[in-house]
Parts: sequence; C-alpha cells; structure tokens
Amino acid sequence: MEIKTKQNDSLSSSFIETELDANGFIKSPLETEENWYQRVHALVNSNPEENYSDLLPPDLTPKKLNEKKVPALVLKKANALIKETFEIEIGWAPVFYEDQLLSLFAGARFISFDTINFIISLKEKFKDKNRWFIYNREELIAHEFVHASRVSFHSIVYEEILAYQVCKNKRIQFWGGIFHRPLESLIFIVLCFSYFISSVLNHFIESINDSLVYFAGASSIFYIFFQIVRHLFLMKRFKKSVRVLNKISNQPLAILLRCSDEEIHSISCQDPITVDALELIIKDPIRTNILKKRFIQ
Repeated sequence: MEIKTKQNDSLSSSFIETELDANGFIKSPLETEENWYQRVHALVNSNPEENYSDLLPPDLTPKKLNEKKVPALVLKKANALIKETFEIEIGWAPVFYEDQLLSLFAGARFISFDTINFIISLKEKFKDKNRWFIYNREELIAHEFVHASRVSFHSIVYEEILAYQVCKNKRIQFWGGIFHRPLESLIFIVLCFSYFISSVLNHFIESINDSLVYFAGASSIFYIFFQIVRHLFLMKRFKKSVRVLNKISNQPLAILLRCSDEEIHSISCQDPITVDALELIIKDPIRTNILKKRFIQ
C-alpha cells in the first residue's frame, strides 16, 4: 500500500492530511503532528507475521499466520460498509482467521499490543460462510476496522457505540455498545451463571440457603439495570451529537468517529453548533482542517 507523507511527497500538507484520514489513519487529540506521521509510517511498513510472533501463542508461527489471512475480496466488502458509514477505507490492518485468540462466543477481536502493533482475529467458521450465530462477517470486520482507525484515541465511553454504527440491524446498532469493555460482559455472564447454578443446587440440595439464590439473582438484575440505564443515557447524548452536527454537515457520524469521548460530550451540549464552535471544541488545526475540507458543508 502506497501512502504519501511529508517526507516523500511534494504535495501540500493539507492534501496529504486528508488523504491519510481517508485511508483510516485518523489523528487523535493525543498525538502531535510528528507522532501521527511516525505512526502512519510504522503501520504502513509493519509486518505482523514477523513483528508479533513473540506476543502470540507459540504454535501460531509467522508462516501459519500468513496462511490464515482473510481474502482481499472479503476485506473489500467490509471496507464498503465502513466507507458508507464513516468515509474511511482501511487496507493496512492485518486480519486473520484464528480461533485461538477468541473467546467461545466472540466472532472477532481487535488485539492491540500498542498503537502500532495489533491484529484483527476473525472466527474460522467465517472462512466458508458469511453468517455465524448473530454475527455478519463483513460487519464484524468493519466493526474492528473502527477500533483500528481509533487505536490512538484510547477511547472507552463511545468506542463500542461508534463501532456498532456499521451494523445494518437497527437494534444491534443501538444496543450493541452496551458493554464498554470485555470485562463488563464477562461480569454479566458470571453473574447470570452464578444465579443459574445456585438455583439448580438449591432445588436439589436442601442445605443451600435461599438467600444465596436471591443474592445472585438480585446482583444480575441490578448489574444489567445499571448497564441499560448508563447506555440509554450515553445513546441519548450520542444521538443528540448526531442531530447537532446535522446542521453543519451531512456526515455527522464521520465527524464523530474523529472525536474523543470528551469532544463528543461537548458537541452534544452545543445546540445549535457553528463551525467556529466546533473548532473551539477540537482545538487542533490539523484535525479541524480535515473535518472542514471533508465533511463541513
């Protein structure tokens, strides 16, 4: 993949910056201009089959990993989804079919060692079919591409909400980001499993106290209630950000993809919003220039 940078091209810096942005090399508010270009250069020249060999399971050799690359045609379909939603295309993120790196019910996973070294692991069942369980192959890859494009943001609050916007199913699009971290979904599974086990044991073993069953059930209900309330609050704020940006752009989601959690919150508090107000929120000439050139009407 050929990417132009300031070091090897005489084109204006403004054109180079928008071109990098369109290729999914999104500059975060945490990066200086120099850091950003260094990260792009490192990603373009990265060789994941060799670079990550000491970070992966011992039997997952570079040769074996290379044989499990997801075909270009599949990646092209995923890129069509992410381009439609966020106006980026990613041809540099390494995507492999590999179950060893996934939990039992996970369809895909973005595994980040740092902002440069990462891979996307996809369920091996997707080699032969487009759907597995509740998952769509291209949507999963596009979802992980969102994480790859925002790897330097270190975002938590809106990261999953943004990634699920590539889904065509409106219910998944809305509720998919309810858990912010894998640990949160794991806690929910453990609580539900604890309630199930305690209920079964209570039925067969008289010595099991009913209060244990009630505690496990109440914990599960309280936990999911908290997650639902938090998610509804964040989705209300996120949807408001979309509505606010609609007044100055016909691609509000593309703008939000390029914003930090704090910036998304600030945008939701500006109604109506102006281009000048957006510049004050972003506080980065390079990023605001990209937004104005690509998405502001």
